[in-house]
Amino acid sequence: MKQADSLNTGNALHDRVETSPSIQPLGKDGDSEGGRSIRELCHDKLSQQQAETLFRAVRFLLYSAKDKSEARLKESIAYRADGVLTQDELHSIYQFITGDAGEPYGGGDGSEDNPVVIKHTGSIKGIEAEMTYLSDKYGQKDKDWFEVLCWAELHTTRQLDCIDIKLADGSRHLVYFEISNFFGRF
Repeated sequence: MKQADSLNTGNALHDRVETSPSIQPLGKDGDSEGGRSIRELCHDKLSQQQAETLFRAVRFLLYSAKDKSEARLKESIAYRADGVLTQDELHSIYQFITGDAGEPYGGGDGSEDNPVVIKHTGSIKGIEAEMTYLSDKYGQKDKDWFEVLCWAELHTTRQLDCIDIKLADGSRHLVYFEISNFFGRF
């Protein structure tokens, strides 16, 4: 796995996603588990091998593709499943693989005692939700605010991401996110 300090593309979200342990290769056991889950979601319309192949391929797209849109990923899922899945099954598999929980975040004011709760259950969507919250609250990234530093704080009952941002006026803010829903998940 790449080390976070060895990357510096200038795109903080890309660098964080590239080093996320949750989207790195899971190995044969992880692929098998992902395949079993997909088979359940599509009511055994796919063989275990087809489901594992679909799981690996879509995870690879999440890891490497520039276009990670819902439409693009669902199109890939449908193609790899030879068109045998219903729209509901496609959506369920999309949600399973990406961790998309619908509403990206809720509750909290961003303080350490009352962090913003990220609702997604996958790293890519979880990190996107953090960026969405910051943009909703502070404006356009790299214009109205800049990400200075990000770190994780692991507590016994929860996991937090803390993002240090600098606003265009020079003021700095620490914003805390409760990431237990996606921490350590693909």
